[in-house]
Amino acid sequence: AVISGRWPVEPGQWIVLASDGLLDCGLRPQDWFRLLRQAKDPETGVNELVRVVLRRMALLRGKPDNLTVIALHRKP
Repeated sequence: AVISGRWPVEPGQWIVLASDGLLDCGLRPQDWFRLLRQAKDPETGVNELVRVVLRRMALLRGKPDNLTVIALHRKP
């Protein structure tokens, strides 16, 4: 399915698109955004988020699920 439209994004806000691996790892959305906001730049934030999620997957299931994360950040 193709979804098109406009989503207003205010300066400083994030949009995160992710596979179900992010949702199933038990990490809360507020924790995702804390990791993203604390990073020195968006790429570092996404890398840290992926690292934390993969670690949780390994601890919870022993085998990682698929994980895709795309994060867009509008500069303040």
